[in-house]
Amino acid sequence: MSEAVCTLDLRIVAPDPEDHHRRHHPTEVRPLVDGRDVLDKVFPEGFTGRPEEWLVADSPLEAAEAPHQILMAEAECGSGCCGFISVTIQRRGAHVIWSDWENTTGDCENIPEFRFDAGQYDAELARATRIAAR
Repeated sequence: MSEAVCTLDLRIVAPDPEDHHRRHHPTEVRPLVDGRDVLDKVFPEGFTGRPEEWLVADSPLEAAEAPHQILMAEAECGSGCCGFISVTIQRRGAHVIWSDWENTTGDCENIPEFRFDAGQYDAELARATRIAAR
């Protein structure tokens, strides 16, 4: 595991009607790690969680001491058809860890484990949730 501490930014992204590959996607939450959309490179045809699923009370993105796995992105046709990417989220002391990535497509690069400052992580989740509630 890398000891580097990353920064999380949760972007709410509406589909672009000019992008023929993504124009039918729902509005989604794109997680940026240190300013990079880590899912776009490894799962470009998939979409991530919707604000009404991720940016709510008891969000699956919330980190607790007990690890839990969440679906980070899935193919437009569904996770059972063309695959998905999931990650395990866990709070360890002053950090939130994203680890044990699973990419069922099997043909994309591996995503590394990420360590976030828990305060920054919680503040970013709260900020994005406030924006989504407007």
